[in-house]
Amino acid sequence: MDGETNYKKEVYMPQLKDAEEYQDFVCINLIKKGIVLSNMSSKKYQFEVGETLQGFEIKNDKIFRNSNNLYIEYEEKSDPIRKYYVKSGILRHDNTWIYAIGDYEGMYLMQKKVLIAMYKNNKFKTVETKTSRGMLLPVAEANKYFDYIKFKQ
Repeated sequence: MDGETNYKKEVYMPQLKDAEEYQDFVCINLIKKGIVLSNMSSKKYQFEVGETLQGFEIKNDKIFRNSNNLYIEYEEKSDPIRKYYVKSGILRHDNTWIYAIGDYEGMYLMQKKVLIAMYKNNKFKTVETKTSRGMLLPVAEANKYFDYIKFKQ
C-alpha cells in the first residue's frame, strides 16, 4: 500500500468515525436545549453548504481538558504526504458562523468572526501538525468570550 492509503485507513478513517459519532452526540444533546441541527453528511454538500444547514461547525477536542487549550483549526491537508495545506475550520468559506468545540462533557459555542479576529491579531500561539495548522485558545480565554453548554452525564 502507498503512504496515503495507509494513512487514510489507519488514521483518517478512525478519526472520521469518531468525529461523526461526536457530531451525532452533539445534535442529540442540543435538541434537548431547543437547538436543532441538520447535518450535511455528503462531501458534496459539506463543501457547497457547510457542515450543518444552521451554520454550526462541530469539533471534538479530546485533549483540551488536559492541555487547557482548545485547538482552533484554520488549515488542513488530507494526508501528510500532500505538499500544501488548504483553508479549513475558521478560514473555510462556507455558511459557518458558530464554531462548536468541546467533548462529551460539554462544548463552547464560539462566533467564527471573533475567532478569525483573534487569529488575524496573532493573539494566541499557533501550531502545526502533519495534517493541520491551528491556534491554541486557552480555556481561560474561551471562558471570557464564549458560551459553554454542559451536557448531562
